[in-house]
Amino acid sequence: MLRQALTLADGLAHSRERARLLARAQSGLAAVYRMRGNYRRAQELLRAALYGTEHARPPCDLPQWATLLNELAVTCKYTGDFDEAERLYHRVWAVLVRIGGPGHPELATVWHNLAGLAHARR
Repeated sequence: MLRQALTLADGLAHSRERARLLARAQSGLAAVYRMRGNYRRAQELLRAALYGTEHARPPCDLPQWATLLNELAVTCKYTGDFDEAERLYHRVWAVLVRIGGPGHPELATVWHNLAGLAHARR
């Protein structure tokens, strides 16, 4: 169903809504690939989603951008690409502060993820 949603979203006229729907389908499919251990394919889909949302006119909303960055960071952690995961988590942090200031409730998740990354690095 996610592949079908991806195909349908990809067929829409270029717009912010197309980019948003395409990114949601790519992110959902990436989650399936990540759960199955196909991290490379998950990363490809998440990078495509990030690229599409970044280059949409007008750009997609920041909360969706933060979610995609976080999903890619998690996937990078699973592949052992700890430096890239850390850079992505810091980008998530910056976006969340921009959205809701230093008291944004999702910042706790970012700190938790950074701590998990430090643990994985031993």
